[in-house]
Amino acid sequence: SGDSVSFDITFNPSAIATCNANVKVSNNDPTDSVCIFSITGKGMQLPEIYVSGNFQEILNGDNTPQELDGTDFGSTNLGESVTKSFVIGNTGADLSLNITDIQISGTNASDFTISGITLPYEVTKGDSVDFDITYNPSSSGQSNAMVTITNNDENEGTFTFDITGTSAVSSVTSNSINDLINVFPTLCNDILNIRINKSIKESTVLNIINTSGKIVLTYHLASNEVASSEQIDVSKLIPGVYFVQFTIDEINYNFKIVK
Repeated sequence: SGDSVSFDITFNPSAIATCNANVKVSNNDPTDSVCIFSITGKGMQLPEIYVSGNFQEILNGDNTPQELDGTDFGSTNLGESVTKSFVIGNTGADLSLNITDIQISGTNASDFTISGITLPYEVTKGDSVDFDITYNPSSSGQSNAMVTITNNDENEGTFTFDITGTSAVSSVTSNSINDLINVFPTLCNDILNIRINKSIKESTVLNIINTSGKIVLTYHLASNEVASSEQIDVSKLIPGVYFVQFTIDEINYNFKIVK
């Protein structure tokens, strides 16, 4: 007498709906030999991830990047970058989609960076969130990588898709452009001179690139309201052919030098 026992009831819904049932406990109590009580539970839809780019759905495991959905970043020059936006949606009807991580991996992962989202992020039912991927190639040729979105979708908790981009050294022009910009000497030893006979509204990055398309030296050209001259130390560069590339007022300038 005075003792008790506990038991468990597990709810495992077979439908997205409210489920009702009765529990019947038969015993030898002379006045209450059958004890009946009601139980209820609601079957809820799990979160469902949906990923798109450029308003086109991207399927989990997609390994064929294309420009149509933004997974192919196209062609860009070294020293330039391209940014694409992507959307993660939750098409589930009840529970939130929890995004815990977004990573880029693969051979050329360092050429791509993620921005525009703070993780972890909760996407409520029927809602979505944007994030950006920027392609900033470090060498010429094709860059390939894979995006992995870690989330709590029951069967797509690790959502992946491939991305790609192509880079090349821009065509080389004369080392003097209408006397506005001069890069000299074209055959240099330790010092490369940059003379700009025009104003520079915003500071810009100057890259020196080898024939393999790799950036070997970076220099910052400061903004200036009048003509300016810069001297760049190239003494540590090994002998060879290089390309000097920078952008002023949305115009790309490309020069060839020999060390």
